[in-house]
Amino acid sequence: MRIAAGASQTVTVRADLADLASFDAARVATVLESGDDVVRVGTSSRDTVPAAVVDLRETAIVRKVHDVLGDPGFTDFKPASPVAVAVDVPADAPRLALEPSVVRREDTTQPVDLSDALELVRSLSDEDLSYIVLGQYAETADSQSIIGQASDALVGAEMDYFGAHLWLAPAFDLHRSILCGRNFEYLSEDPLLGGRIAGGVTRGVQSHPGRGVTVKHFAFNEQETNRLNSNSHVSQRAARDLYLRTFEYVVRETQPHAIMTSYNLVNGVHTSQSRELLEDVLRSEWGFQGLVMTDWVVYSMTRTNLKHPRATAAATIKAGNELFMPGCEEDRKDVIAGLTGGAEGGVALSRADLEKAAARVVRMARLLGNAAAPATRQK
Repeated sequence: MRIAAGASQTVTVRADLADLASFDAARVATVLESGDDVVRVGTSSRDTVPAAVVDLRETAIVRKVHDVLGDPGFTDFKPASPVAVAVDVPADAPRLALEPSVVRREDTTQPVDLSDALELVRSLSDEDLSYIVLGQYAETADSQSIIGQASDALVGAEMDYFGAHLWLAPAFDLHRSILCGRNFEYLSEDPLLGGRIAGGVTRGVQSHPGRGVTVKHFAFNEQETNRLNSNSHVSQRAARDLYLRTFEYVVRETQPHAIMTSYNLVNGVHTSQSRELLEDVLRSEWGFQGLVMTDWVVYSMTRTNLKHPRATAAATIKAGNELFMPGCEEDRKDVIAGLTGGAEGGVALSRADLEKAAARVVRMARLLGNAAAPATRQK
């Protein structure tokens, strides 16, 4: 917006109060707590004045959610007597009475239609399906999946130029430790702000047919040391109010084509193997319709002599994470062994589990491959 010297312009700023909701463990819901919320405006955060008051007479439930992520091993601190903060509000400031029903949100997600993809995968052998769910692993390079070949993607028009389908970004976390190895690429702002920035990136890239983003690392990735087996202890309130909020905004508002899970565990379960995180939260609550893949779990880098077991291909597929990256012969054998209950850790994988995972990969490959324009670079 350009304003001439001496001119003025009225700007309308809209905010969804549901974005300010926080998790209430007792209600297993996100809520807006009762009380007066002062709206301040100004030219910067250092120069604001009270402009209005939002009056919520009773606590409002915004969304009912699943009770997930297990026991973090501690209880969140909550002051016995919250301290009231006195704010001088002009007597003539508008006072807006808010009814709880105004901020109520119902999640009415529908499952993705996999019928066409399932028709194909049901005609394939167990061996064929095992290759589909291992992103880059195949007997020959030309038989890799369209997802695996997209690993070196760039952005937008450059993706068109190179014929890439998925960009492995944007990424975000909170930078709790300067030792996290991926801080250099993480959006680490306020979760709502980070979500809006990443949402803009997603819209821009996916405005190009056949091109998509891969939002990562989902979630709680906090350190580089022992990164394949580190265990993040996170309460559900901290998870939903901070760590997952950015992912939630991007998924609900922009539907990225893919999400990449993180290496670490959360409360004793690998994020890549957490059905609560992938199916209950990501798909059931947020309505995610895209592809879920792991980070690059290279078999030779994993260890079995640590407190927590390593992430495995069969357990990952079982949890609703349909693309185990990058994949190797040991991973393929683990998937096949899972069909008879003999996978590492005793994981039992049904043919239906494998078909569903493969169908999700096939659906995304078709979505990206059929829509994409031919690469424009000179041969």
